[in-house]
Amino acid sequence: NFSENFFDAIVLWDVIEHVLDPVALLAEIQRILHPGGLLVFTTPDTSSILCRLQNKSWRLFDPPYHLNYFRRRNIRKILGSAAFKVLKMQITWEWHSFRYLLHAFRVYYGNLHIECFKNLPLKSQLGTVIVPITLCDIMTVYAINET
Repeated sequence: NFSENFFDAIVLWDVIEHVLDPVALLAEIQRILHPGGLLVFTTPDTSSILCRLQNKSWRLFDPPYHLNYFRRRNIRKILGSAAFKVLKMQITWEWHSFRYLLHAFRVYYGNLHIECFKNLPLKSQLGTVIVPITLCDIMTVYAINET
């Protein structure tokens, strides 16, 4: 129960796809965000090439946890209807350990092309190396409150 115009900025990492009513969420954010305030959020991007290629087997197609899915044009429309102006939309980069990346590839893609790494000593220092990665299927959105 924040008062109107309470925040200068609001950040939502991996939230909007989990809420029942994203329009109501954005209306509340618009109410509690200063005019000209910044909203930044990430969400899976269903307009990504990976999503279109993999369809229902896409790693981020995750019902019942993900209740909403967005394309870039839908994000612009929903934000515009809530009095936000999109400043920028970009691909999200993530930082993960080599150990985690190999685990994720095994989980999401089976052992395809992973067999060559199965004897790799992942408990060694190599497993702890942190690397930047993007599959170009998560977007970061920057928008301002236009009220």
